[in-house]
Amino acid sequence: MSNPNSPKDGDRVTQFIEASKPILKKLTFSSFMGYCGGITAKKVGKGMAMVIGIAFFGLQGLAYKGLIDIDWKKVQDSAVSTIDTNNDGEIDAEDLKTYWTKLKRILTKNMPDATGFSLGFFYGLTN
Repeated sequence: MSNPNSPKDGDRVTQFIEASKPILKKLTFSSFMGYCGGITAKKVGKGMAMVIGIAFFGLQGLAYKGLIDIDWKKVQDSAVSTIDTNNDGEIDAEDLKTYWTKLKRILTKNMPDATGFSLGFFYGLTN
Protein backbone atom coordinates (compact mmCIF):
# COMPACT_ATOMS: atom_id res chain seq x y z
CA MET A 1 0.00 0.00 0.00
CA SER A 2 1.38 3.42 -0.89
CA ASN A 3 1.85 6.28 1.53
CA PRO A 4 -0.89 8.92 0.99
CA ASN A 5 1.64 11.65 1.83
CA SER A 6 4.09 10.50 -0.84
CA PRO A 7 4.71 13.15 -3.54
CA LYS A 8 4.20 10.52 -6.25
CA ASP A 9 0.66 9.90 -5.03
CA GLY A 10 -0.17 13.52 -4.15
CA ASP A 11 -1.63 16.17 -6.36
CA ARG A 12 0.53 18.62 -8.29
CA VAL A 13 0.55 21.20 -5.48
CA THR A 14 1.83 18.61 -3.02
CA GLN A 15 4.50 17.55 -5.52
CA PHE A 16 5.51 21.18 -6.01
CA ILE A 17 5.77 21.75 -2.25
CA GLU A 18 7.90 18.63 -1.87
CA ALA A 19 10.19 19.72 -4.71
CA SER A 20 10.44 23.24 -3.25
CA LYS A 21 11.42 22.21 0.28
CA PRO A 22 15.06 23.40 -0.06
CA ILE A 23 13.86 26.84 -1.14
CA LEU A 24 11.03 27.03 1.38
CA LYS A 25 13.44 26.33 4.25
CA LYS A 26 15.11 29.65 3.46
CA LEU A 27 11.82 31.54 3.18
CA THR A 28 11.51 33.95 6.07
CA PHE A 29 8.81 36.33 7.18
CA SER A 30 10.99 39.26 6.08
CA SER A 31 11.60 37.83 2.62
CA PHE A 32 7.88 37.14 2.19
CA MET A 33 7.02 40.71 3.21
CA GLY A 34 9.74 41.99 0.87
CA TYR A 35 8.30 39.93 -1.98
CA CYS A 36 4.81 41.35 -1.34
CA GLY A 37 6.27 44.86 -1.13
CA GLY A 38 8.14 44.35 -4.41
CA ILE A 39 5.01 43.26 -6.23
CA THR A 40 3.15 46.27 -4.83
CA ALA A 41 5.96 48.67 -5.79
CA LYS A 42 5.96 47.29 -9.33
CA LYS A 43 2.20 47.77 -9.71
CA VAL A 44 2.24 51.26 -8.17
CA GLY A 45 5.19 52.20 -10.39
CA LYS A 46 3.33 51.09 -13.49
CA GLY A 47 0.29 53.08 -12.39
CA MET A 48 2.39 56.19 -11.82
CA ALA A 49 4.04 55.76 -15.23
CA MET A 50 0.60 55.58 -16.85
CA VAL A 51 -0.55 58.77 -15.11
CA ILE A 52 2.63 60.60 -16.15
CA GLY A 53 2.28 59.30 -19.72
CA ILE A 54 -1.36 60.38 -19.98
CA ALA A 55 -0.48 63.82 -18.58
CA PHE A 56 2.37 64.14 -21.09
CA PHE A 57 0.11 63.22 -24.03
CA GLY A 58 -2.52 65.68 -22.84
CA LEU A 59 -0.05 68.52 -22.38
CA GLN A 60 1.64 67.86 -25.71
CA GLY A 61 -1.75 67.80 -27.42
CA LEU A 62 -2.65 71.17 -25.89
CA ALA A 63 0.76 72.56 -26.88
CA TYR A 64 0.34 71.26 -30.44
CA LYS A 65 -3.02 73.04 -30.70
CA GLY A 66 -1.38 76.25 -29.48
CA LEU A 67 -3.46 76.43 -26.32
CA ILE A 68 -0.44 76.30 -23.99
CA ASP A 69 3.31 76.74 -24.29
CA ILE A 70 5.58 74.33 -22.41
CA ASP A 71 9.25 74.96 -21.71
CA TRP A 72 10.34 71.30 -21.42
CA LYS A 73 13.92 72.32 -20.63
CA LYS A 74 12.64 74.22 -17.59
CA VAL A 75 10.48 71.23 -16.58
CA GLN A 76 13.50 68.92 -16.94
CA ASP A 77 15.74 71.21 -14.89
CA SER A 78 13.10 71.46 -12.17
CA ALA A 79 12.62 67.67 -12.06
CA VAL A 80 16.36 66.99 -11.96
CA SER A 81 16.97 69.53 -9.19
CA THR A 82 14.16 67.95 -7.14
CA ILE A 83 15.23 64.32 -7.62
CA ASP A 84 19.04 64.76 -7.72
CA THR A 85 20.20 63.94 -4.18
CA ASN A 86 23.92 64.55 -4.65
CA ASN A 87 23.49 67.82 -6.59
CA ASP A 88 25.68 66.75 -9.52
CA GLY A 89 23.06 67.88 -12.05
CA GLU A 90 22.18 64.35 -13.13
CA ILE A 91 19.85 61.58 -12.04
CA ASP A 92 22.21 58.63 -11.77
CA ALA A 93 22.94 55.42 -9.89
CA GLU A 94 24.11 57.33 -6.81
CA ASP A 95 20.73 59.03 -6.54
CA LEU A 96 18.95 55.69 -6.88
CA LYS A 97 21.16 54.22 -4.13
CA THR A 98 20.22 57.11 -1.85
CA TYR A 99 16.50 56.61 -2.47
CA TRP A 100 16.81 52.82 -2.03
CA THR A 101 18.67 53.32 1.27
CA LYS A 102 15.93 55.64 2.55
CA LEU A 103 13.14 53.33 1.40
CA LYS A 104 14.87 50.26 2.85
CA ARG A 105 15.35 52.03 6.20
CA ILE A 106 11.63 52.80 6.35
CA LEU A 107 10.42 49.38 5.19
CA THR A 108 12.79 47.30 7.34
CA LYS A 109 12.40 49.20 10.62
CA ASN A 110 12.08 46.55 13.36
CA MET A 111 12.10 43.83 10.66
CA PRO A 112 14.10 40.80 11.88
CA ASP A 113 15.95 40.19 8.57
CA ALA A 114 16.67 43.22 6.35
CA THR A 115 18.70 41.15 3.87
CA GLY A 116 15.86 38.68 3.41
CA PHE A 117 13.49 41.59 2.92
CA SER A 118 15.75 43.10 0.24
CA LEU A 119 16.04 39.81 -1.63
CA GLY A 120 12.29 39.27 -1.46
CA PHE A 121 11.63 42.85 -2.56
CA PHE A 122 13.77 42.56 -5.68
CA TYR A 123 12.33 39.12 -6.45
CA GLY A 124 8.85 40.65 -6.24
CA LEU A 125 9.89 43.48 -8.55
CA THR A 126 11.18 41.07 -11.18
CA ASN A 127 8.17 38.73 -11.21
